[in-house]
Amino acid sequence: MSEPTASKAGGLSARHINFFALGGAIGTGLFLGSGNAIATTGPSVVLTYFLCGLAIFIMCRSVGEMVLEHPDTGAFSSYARRYLGALPGFSLGWSYAILMLIIALAEIGAIPIYMAFWYPDVPSWIWVLVTIIGMGLLNAAPVRIFGETEFAMTLVLVTTVILLLIGGLGLAIFGLGIHDPATNIPNLVGNGGLFPNGIVGFATSFAVVLFAFGGTEAIGLTAAEADDPNTAIPSAVNQVPWRIALFYIGLIALTVVIQPWNTVTEDASPFVQSMTDLGLTWAAGVFNVVILLAALSTINAVLFASGRMIAGLADDGLASAALARRNSRGVPVVSVWALVTVMIVAFVWHLISQVPLFLPAATLAACTAVVCWILIVLSQIIGRKRYTKAPRFPAPFFPYAQYVALAFFVLMLVLIAVTRPSAFAMSMGLQVVFAVVWYLRFRTSGPAIATPSSR
Repeated sequence: MSEPTASKAGGLSARHINFFALGGAIGTGLFLGSGNAIATTGPSVVLTYFLCGLAIFIMCRSVGEMVLEHPDTGAFSSYARRYLGALPGFSLGWSYAILMLIIALAEIGAIPIYMAFWYPDVPSWIWVLVTIIGMGLLNAAPVRIFGETEFAMTLVLVTTVILLLIGGLGLAIFGLGIHDPATNIPNLVGNGGLFPNGIVGFATSFAVVLFAFGGTEAIGLTAAEADDPNTAIPSAVNQVPWRIALFYIGLIALTVVIQPWNTVTEDASPFVQSMTDLGLTWAAGVFNVVILLAALSTINAVLFASGRMIAGLADDGLASAALARRNSRGVPVVSVWALVTVMIVAFVWHLISQVPLFLPAATLAACTAVVCWILIVLSQIIGRKRYTKAPRFPAPFFPYAQYVALAFFVLMLVLIAVTRPSAFAMSMGLQVVFAVVWYLRFRTSGPAIATPSSR
């Protein structure tokens, strides 16, 4: 497999990669999508986040193991070709590139919602166009500038989440004059119980919650541009459990304790709603800035991931050679601007059709993400059996943890098929399209499957 210039240039330090991983975890899926999940599910949504988070950590450890064995730009796509075959590798690569694009569109669709807090009369397309072009320019900049920008945004987000947790704990325990701690337990179990909408409501929440975790695996795409991947990747992957515990389970649990779940609406951030309901209007305005920053950080990160994946596919002859072109700093600028163009076209279609953007994109992204995660874990299971030496960063509890994660992800596909049939049909339709394209175009002319390395 080819080793592009970018993979030798480096530019991302361990600090950049750690915060890149954090930024991918704190986005619209948490700050806006959680409102839909709470309104649909009730307090049991905390269990949804826990179960999804556990499977995601197992998948991320699979990514970490493979990345340290083969730190090339194709990442998941090249691992799937190496261990599962040419068609799964092709499908995973393009599925992942499109997944990142869908996540970006979902995040972009939320930008006008946030900006309407201050400027309700400004047309949404202005905010969207500024966002898309701005993120394109940032991703076309040298990778170290990208890393420093993502670091700065994520630092603000992490600080805010920690302050939210401290403030939420203070409200839940002491009240602080604006909340009655005696309502905590009634808020949690007094409005229909932990499962107020039954098993159907609980099952429906998984699609939106899974969307919130989309992008956590993008750590693997940074290895080829890392200064020291052997140190940075394990550090970033091992942060996943406490990120999930604090940023997802902690925040959501405090929200459903402080505020009755049935007062949360789907079309606004539950955290902003809580602050407004408690009379903290000024805090709601400040937090809206943070949510906006979270969306921008996620768009920045997923555009990076999608651009690198497409460039990696082009390096291996699975996309137009033009998409592999990099500037003198090793940045795949053609892929980046191609994605920017697609995002603009997609949003113009949204404006013309008036089809809601966030929730449909989120559910489609969740289904496509699950397909990618299944192929990633399968690649690691098969790959481990072919190593001739012990892996540098072995995934724990192999292979039992991986089989549990696989079973969970397959169950998630079934749940999405039942509760979100249109998203499931579209995602499976993509797989059919990839299979047909591969058969007609790359079955005989595509790259050879890489031989496993000496490791």
